[in-house]
Amino acid sequence: MHELVRGSCQAPHRVGRALYDDLISAGSHPSSIARWGPMATGEEMYEISAETLDAIVLERGFAGMHRRMGSLERTIASAIEQVVALSARLQTLEERLASQGVTRQAMVCDLGHEDYALKCPISVVVEEYDEETVARFPEVEAFASAATEGEALSLLKQEIVELYEELLATDEDELGKLPRQWRRVLSQLIQRDGPPQR
Repeated sequence: MHELVRGSCQAPHRVGRALYDDLISAGSHPSSIARWGPMATGEEMYEISAETLDAIVLERGFAGMHRRMGSLERTIASAIEQVVALSARLQTLEERLASQGVTRQAMVCDLGHEDYALKCPISVVVEEYDEETVARFPEVEAFASAATEGEALSLLKQEIVELYEELLATDEDELGKLPRQWRRVLSQLIQRDGPPQR
């Protein structure tokens, strides 16, 4: 489309064939545009009154503004839909995170028992949820849960000691493959720290 320039209210405007076609396609009646004659270049020229041109410019301006407003409304609606979708996804992720809890590693340096000591610190997994904390020692599938991390770790130490004593008290031939593995792991980590049993 050619840009229409608003002109004087007195003198008519001369426009080329391409702009004439644009004006006709935009709804101007051919009778409002008079053929003026060919230019030296051979291009036909048309005369249009300043009032008609002003009206066309104004109409086109409103039409363009209306199109831009429609486009802007669609863009805003699309943006709102995207924000709503992102908000829903964020809420889903927050719910998943809350259900999975926060997981981290913690080092345990003692078993809190007068008869047993650790030969070296062991790494345990601590999982914090909304209402409880779980402490796990995956190597022997021992775990404990409590309201706080300190309580969970204390119970886990107790669980490890009880498991170790139970494994020592059972004949190795009676142990399955997995319990035998647990016994070897704990025997490498734990030593007696008190007087020997009779």
